[in-house]
Amino acid sequence: MGKRRIIVEEVKQAAAAGARCLVLTNRRILMGQAIQDFQAHGVEHGVLAAGYDFNLDHRIQVGSIQTIRSRIGKQWDTAFFRLFDRIWIDECHRRDFDSFASKAAETGAVIQGYTATPINLPPFYKSLVTGGTVSEGRKVGALVPCHVFAPEEPSMKGVRLVRGEYEYKGMVQRVMQCICFASVFDELTKQNHFWEPTLLFAPGVPESRWFVEQFAKRGVSAAHIDAETNDAERQRILTASRDGEVKVLCSYGVLREGFDAGWLRFGVLVQVCGALSTYLQMVGRMLRAWPGKQYATLLDFSGAWHRHGSPNIDRAWKLGDTDIKLAKARKLSIQKGEEIEPIRCPQCGGIRSRGPKCPHCGYAHTRSVRAVRMLNGTLKKMVGNVVKKKPELSSDQKCWNTCLYAAAARGRTVGNAVGDFYRRSKRQVTQELNPQPPNPGSNDFKRKVIDVWPWLNRRKVACQST
Repeated sequence: MGKRRIIVEEVKQAAAAGARCLVLTNRRILMGQAIQDFQAHGVEHGVLAAGYDFNLDHRIQVGSIQTIRSRIGKQWDTAFFRLFDRIWIDECHRRDFDSFASKAAETGAVIQGYTATPINLPPFYKSLVTGGTVSEGRKVGALVPCHVFAPEEPSMKGVRLVRGEYEYKGMVQRVMQCICFASVFDELTKQNHFWEPTLLFAPGVPESRWFVEQFAKRGVSAAHIDAETNDAERQRILTASRDGEVKVLCSYGVLREGFDAGWLRFGVLVQVCGALSTYLQMVGRMLRAWPGKQYATLLDFSGAWHRHGSPNIDRAWKLGDTDIKLAKARKLSIQKGEEIEPIRCPQCGGIRSRGPKCPHCGYAHTRSVRAVRMLNGTLKKMVGNVVKKKPELSSDQKCWNTCLYAAAARGRTVGNAVGDFYRRSKRQVTQELNPQPPNPGSNDFKRKVIDVWPWLNRRKVACQST
């Protein structure tokens, strides 16, 4: 049972008991779905939204927060807030409702909010009730598990965060620099052999339209939806997606929350999600159950898994949680070793939480082997309290140490350190250096220096380019 189905039942009972009820939404697509739900269950109601005839005689009203906000103070006075005894807010984590709900609460109205991501909630909510976990949703057949593949992870260092989410302009520039369409198209073709219904989250509206053009050039039917797409065109596109005529839906923003599309099997995440709430809302579009659908597949080009974790896990929500608080808590948990960073399969790009074998392609990781050098010589008996002088390091060893510590401090790979050594010394790294670098073809060569030699974290060395 979805949250709007619960709202319908609660509203029916409250209206039968004599209460005047208002159900608030903040998107046209959610407004349409709410109206359909009330109509499907034979509940008479009025609609407070642009394009509909207002009829306040109905005890139950479905309202658009944008329309109501534009009317208050113009043709309606503050007495409007006293028209309703109980107010239901769909997607209450959005801040669109805050000013209206705060004023309504002052009049004594009972306010109930519903959301799949209770993060950044305003202070007028006094208690939090969890209706069910993700695993419970899978157990009763309401949700399906999600398989995640991550072919690339763009670095968002330097992109400004606004309220826990990446700034739009900086995000678009960084993502479009880091992601090439060929990888998106190739990965989707490899995973989605039969072109089952797919939803692509682009980093912006112009980029969404661009993706549609690129898919069309490759013979794949795609369509774009944004805030300016009228209701009739939206319905036509969604119906075509459900029926398989449109293979890929492309969008930015308007389809990321509260959107019922259980038929979607694949999701492509190109928009980078700095906020956990954004990530879970987006992935949630693919997790809804549908006849014949056993699992959903997410191609994560944005690094969201590494940033926020698996969409399949149960999360312990608390009133007062914010995106910034949750991000700091997860980072601290990983640093303490309480949470393990995910593993990316080098063969297929599949993401898993643990284990040496990839559940998607069966590839088994081999443990790295590092040779131990043994020199000719014998052991001698040591006599006395002689303290040897510290051995003098060669110029190559000093340069290698500098490159290693600099790479460790900056989160770079062993390969980066080797390249830095060559740039500084104009010589290749030799096997006489300590620690001995791994072979270029090994897994360790591509790993971060700090992961191969953790003890390098004990020192911080300032490195300047020469």
